[in-house]
Amino acid sequence: MKSTFAIQLTLITAMIAACSGPAEPNHPNDTNTPLEPGECAAHLQSERGMQYKCPTNPVQPVECASLSENACSENPDCMSLMAQPVDTALQCADHREFLECQPNVGCAEAMAVVRDPSGKQWQFPSHCWPEGWTFDSEFHKTKGHVENCFPPEPPDPTKCSGLSEYECKANSNCMAVDAWPVDMTRKCVAPKTMFVDCQSDRTCPAATAIATNPSGHAFLFPSLCTPEGWTVEHDISGLAWDDPDCVF
Repeated sequence: MKSTFAIQLTLITAMIAACSGPAEPNHPNDTNTPLEPGECAAHLQSERGMQYKCPTNPVQPVECASLSENACSENPDCMSLMAQPVDTALQCADHREFLECQPNVGCAEAMAVVRDPSGKQWQFPSHCWPEGWTFDSEFHKTKGHVENCFPPEPPDPTKCSGLSEYECKANSNCMAVDAWPVDMTRKCVAPKTMFVDCQSDRTCPAATAIATNPSGHAFLFPSLCTPEGWTVEHDISGLAWDDPDCVF
């Protein structure tokens, strides 16, 4: 049988343990020990947790589909899908509307009449349209495009930036700027150029240069007429054109 003193000692020990609360997680005292994201959220709220290093989440790429029209036009990795709703009664196309934002993959510049899921016709300036929409092959058997319901607006000679390739080439005051994509290793050049910008028509200094857009994608230009805001490099040594290991 336990003595009265032993019983009292046991009760006192139990009371101390209950008041002290649950034991803290058993992390080593190494300040470089990484924690899982959930652990970081809990431990950064305490002084003890501040001594641990939380993993850094990588920056996620921008989802073009979530961007507004203005944000889409300002992002070089995205492109705005614009189309004209077709008035079937008048058989003409109304003013162009913004439909959605997609990754900038380059589109074949040619008029196309496409039907949305409800069957409504839209006229696109290129062969890029929203997923789930269908090319109106029956229409194109007899017609190439739909005339506008409104008279053409005179081109604005001061506005070239932001125009599509089709619009840029149709404006005599603008010039389409094409360039060859360069891979991330800065060693490979794509065999074909792509449209990257529309600028006011002018004479460009002839000099081969690499320019990088704000997203870090590089292009090889045949002149110094590079897009505004891009970083220009003049060292093009080491570039390969026909390397089978090049991936874009």
